[in-house]
Amino acid sequence: MRLPRPRFSMRGLLFAIALLAVLLSVGMAVQDRYFRVKSTRVYSVADLMDPAAPTTTELPRLASVLSTAPMADTWWSPKPTITPFFFDKSLIVRHTPKGHDQLIAWLRQERRRRYEDEARAARVR
Repeated sequence: MRLPRPRFSMRGLLFAIALLAVLLSVGMAVQDRYFRVKSTRVYSVADLMDPAAPTTTELPRLASVLSTAPMADTWWSPKPTITPFFFDKSLIVRHTPKGHDQLIAWLRQERRRRYEDEARAARVR
């Protein structure tokens, strides 16, 4: 028994190629968002905390600020996590390399802002 030979038109081939391209791009976006390898890093944030406030309230506050303010678009997935570590006043963050880069930039900006505010207050005195 011989199967009939399929007939392909140029329009059908172009449609199949376009459909395949769309499916591949969606698959790559899903893989990038959900299945990218995550790494764990520890960030010391003792200098960003209010010295008058207790550590048990200040570290969770800073963790919630981090998960909402600087990179809210990267925290909507349940995969990344921020865990306060009270012993040495640090945050344990599990995220993608891109998320860690954004977090480092945000921490650098916050430290620069805080130190500039402290220097300005010292000059006023």
